[in-house]
Amino acid sequence: MEDESQFSEFEKKRHLKLKVTNAIKKFNFKPKTGLKMLLELEVIEKDNAKSLAVFIYKNHENFSKGQLGEFFGDETPFNIQV
Repeated sequence: MEDESQFSEFEKKRHLKLKVTNAIKKFNFKPKTGLKMLLELEVIEKDNAKSLAVFIYKNHENFSKGQLGEFFGDETPFNIQV
């Protein structure tokens, strides 16, 4: 029984990682869509620039540098805070 719960936990983490990877791919195509997905997955906190900045920092190798440039170049207050 214990092995099943460990397996289940492993599967949950694997499934979440796949969803996060998909959200980053969406960000690389259209940042707003990717951010919405990351919020829905509760990987980042809503309206929390630091939360997003830390997430991008930890996963920077997966993000399109061009899309990050576009995102950071947008002069909205939230993007500037990130």
